[in-house]
Order: sequence, then structure tokens, then C-alpha cells
Amino acid sequence: MTKILHCADLHLEASFAGQDLPPTVARQRRADLRQALARIIGLAREHRVDAVAIAGDLYEQDLASTETGAFLAQQFATLDPIPVFIAPGEHDRMGPESLYAVIEWPANVHIFQPGPLASASVGPDVQLWGAAYPSEPVHTTLSSLPGGRHTTHLLLLHAAWGSEDGEMLQRLDGASLQHCGFSAALLGHEHCGRSWQEGRVQCVYPGSAEPLAWAEAGGEHVAALVTAENGTCHVEKIPVNRWRYLELRADLSGCISTEEAAAVLSGELRRLPGPVDECTIVRLILSGMRRFELDRRLLGTRISTPAHLQYELEPTQTYDLAMLAREPSVRGLLVRRFQERLEAPQSATEKRAMLAALNLALRALEGRKVGPDADR
Repeated sequence: MTKILHCADLHLEASFAGQDLPPTVARQRRADLRQALARIIGLAREHRVDAVAIAGDLYEQDLASTETGAFLAQQFATLDPIPVFIAPGEHDRMGPESLYAVIEWPANVHIFQPGPLASASVGPDVQLWGAAYPSEPVHTTLSSLPGGRHTTHLLLLHAAWGSEDGEMLQRLDGASLQHCGFSAALLGHEHCGRSWQEGRVQCVYPGSAEPLAWAEAGGEHVAALVTAENGTCHVEKIPVNRWRYLELRADLSGCISTEEAAAVLSGELRRLPGPVDECTIVRLILSGMRRFELDRRLLGTRISTPAHLQYELEPTQTYDLAMLAREPSVRGLLVRRFQERLEAPQSATEKRAMLAALNLALRALEGRKVGPDADR
């Protein structure tokens, strides 16, 4: 029996700019990505694995430094003699200036190169195959693998599944995996983890070790403990994330002041599932502020919680947009342009932001107060 701990998409040194986080929180988030790697290495020791496999995007090439590389080398050295296999991905792409090329890695680190799949033995009759992310588009073609019928073949690759992501240069599909005789595909690229059976092949995306953005709020963020024996594989998913993104909707129509709104929100926050701590980011989607002007700065001082709060207003549509769109005026033109954009594919958050912007624009055209505190 051979045990491999598989992870991917740690994105060390990722920037959290543009997420409306205070600079101190963004710095803590970056530091905690390193702690996530330390937890994964701790799991490798705890479970006495035969190898660690990383399917790319270990770090952000544009933001990483040689100090990042030194940290990684030091962490991996603590696992010696357990080997660490890395298939570089899109954001940590193999090249002459990558950390993979300029850092002196410990002897137990094995980095797959671009090009045809290469293999390494990770246990009795268990072969791990991998390749670095390519520089040109490729739908990875897998040929039949050598070895006896009792050999277990595993694939380590940073790739999109099928045609799900048209921007990815490397794609994979179930038919080729089954045709060439793989027992498992240990994959990277998708930040929301998932695992499934593709015929006889066990496929797993462990997801990013920590959720990196709101789009990853509901996903799994795990290390996958893969047990290989006699041509079959079993996957146990072990959560490794500490950070959570939570969304909370609150109707404030019964409130007549910011203080009352704060009391309502404090109660709702206490009812959120799981621990709500300094590693929790909560998006508060507020509606019903018709009887008072919401002072967000005051609101922030009245809610006691270790979580990091972000506010978003559910647009209260007080305009008849269909009627306004028929007006032969600047206002009518504005509404028609917004309606065209609202019909385009977009997330619920993007649509709320678009409607809020339209409301502000219409208020401004009427000469009414607009701004961060004009939320009625």
C-alpha cells in the first residue's frame, strides 16, 4: 500500500488587493497561505505518507521572491526522506526565471519539466507521471503506459477538465485517462475542490488550500490522502483551510436607525454556522432601509464581532425601469444602456452592483443626494 498526500493551488504571495480588505488583513491572509503549507506538511508526517504531490500554482511567479523560494525549500527539506513531486502550473510556470530554476532545492524535491510525461516510482509497483504546464495550448494526449498489469499509474498535472476553461493551455479528459490505464488523476487548477470517478479512474481537484476570493466561498479546500494498491485508489479529503467567506442577507425594514440595524445584524451574525472568528469574512447584503439613512461608518463601530465585515446593499428598485426606458431623454438612454448590460451573463453580485449603480445615476439626474451614506 502506497500513500500520497496531494495538494495544489496554494498561490503563495497572492495579492488580496481589490477585495475590500484592510491592509493588515490582506497581509495576514498572505502569511496564512504559508501556514496552510505548513499544515499540509504536518499532515504528511502525521499520516506517514510515501510522497507529497503538488499539482501546480504553488506560488505567484509575478509576486514571489527568492525569499519565497527559500521558505519553500526549507519546508520541503523538513520532509526528507519523503519525496515531494511538483508539476508546475500556470501561475508558477516553469522557465529560466522561475523559482524552480533559480533556487537550490533539497534532494527530496522532484520537479517535472514541460513536454512529454515523465515518471517516477513512489512505491512498490506505483508510478507517478507528470509534466509542467506548457507554453502553448495543448489537449494533453496520453498514450498507453508501460509496466505490468499490477502496476498502479497515477497522473499529476495542472490542467482544466475537458473544455470547461477555454483560457487554459492544458486540458484533460476522462476518455484518454481511461484508455492509457491511469488509476488516478491528481489535478490542480480548480480552486473549489471536487473528486469523482471517471470510469475506473479516481479524479481529484483538492482546491486551493485557502479560499482566495468570494467565488470560492462554497468550495472544498483540502489535502487529498491518496491510497494506491493493486491498481486501485482511495481518496480521503482532509480540510486544510482556516479562512471562510460567508454571505448573510438581512432585512432592515423594521429598523428606524443605524443603531437598531446594528442590533439586528449582531444577532444574525451570532447565528451563522461554525466558528465566526478573525479568519471569517462576512458579506452583509442589506435591504429594507426605507425609514432611515444608513451610516455605514457608525454601523461598523456598533457591531461587535471578530469577523471582517463587508457591506453590500440589495438594490431597492423604486423606479419603473420599463417606463423610463421608453423616455426619449438622457434618462431613458441611460436606462436602456443599463438594461442591455443587465441582460449579459453575470453573477448575482455583479447584477446587484449594476442595479445599485443605476439607482445612484437616476438619483443624481434628479438632483438627489448620492454617495456612500445615501443608501435609502
